[in-house]
Amino acid sequence: MFEAHLPTADLSASTDHPPSFQSGDERLIELPLYNKQHLCHTWVWTAKGKRKDQRGIPHDRLFVYVEYKNSKNTSCYLSKELKGESLIDQQFITLLAESLHLPDINASSTQRWIDQKMFK
Repeated sequence: MFEAHLPTADLSASTDHPPSFQSGDERLIELPLYNKQHLCHTWVWTAKGKRKDQRGIPHDRLFVYVEYKNSKNTSCYLSKELKGESLIDQQFITLLAESLHLPDINASSTQRWIDQKMFK
């Protein structure tokens, strides 16, 4: 589990650095999922974490990460922060990951990377 310190609820952004995790993270999913918008597989995983409110009180959150390759063939990461445990399950996360718009994605490079990752 980790604690987020950014002020927004939407962490969607590409970055060249993977998110860091502490040991003991519980993940609902960690697998390749087919993105229907870009017609290729991406690598998707979740991590439980906390977000502090304005009063400094931490609240449980689930962070969904999507990794893909960009036009320079480097890894990019997009993250979505979810709250409301009654709505969060593997099916919901799968539907979300399948429909995300991924900035600067190179679908063919991403699919090649996933194929290599899965069939080593």
